[in-house]
Amino acid sequence: MAIHPKCNQCAPSTVNGVFIHERGCPNDHKQWDATISKWVTMHECPECGSHHSEAEAASVCCAPVPTYRVLSIDAWREAEGGWTWNNWHCVGTVPRDIVPGRLTTQSIRRLLNELRNEFLSAQSAGQLAVEDDGYNIVIMMKGTRMPVYAIEYGSVES
Repeated sequence: MAIHPKCNQCAPSTVNGVFIHERGCPNDHKQWDATISKWVTMHECPECGSHHSEAEAASVCCAPVPTYRVLSIDAWREAEGGWTWNNWHCVGTVPRDIVPGRLTTQSIRRLLNELRNEFLSAQSAGQLAVEDDGYNIVIMMKGTRMPVYAIEYGSVES
């Protein structure tokens, strides 16, 4: 059985071995954390259902994974060559760790393989090129260089 200190906000009691605060106590629904000697608010994780304090939430297994947005690109071909992005829509996110810091043949293959199941199923291997424009990893058709998707690494969603 856990040993609880006296609550500094009410006169708690123990009923059938369960520690209970008085009704209306600000520490009700909190848990005593002996490591910091304080009552802490516990949050239920929507992923696994376990309870964590605010301090623990950032370091537990179900903490949010930082992601990049995947954009579907609608582009117009320019008369002098090249493409202008007319419109783009967020179609999902990818974990930051699959986006390479530097584009190499190996990292491009790995990235396209990771994206193939969810975003690139209509595109076959060998038909795509990848380019870094300094803000996005742009996935384009190899022959025409028409942008199809972009991974927006210039802003991060958590």
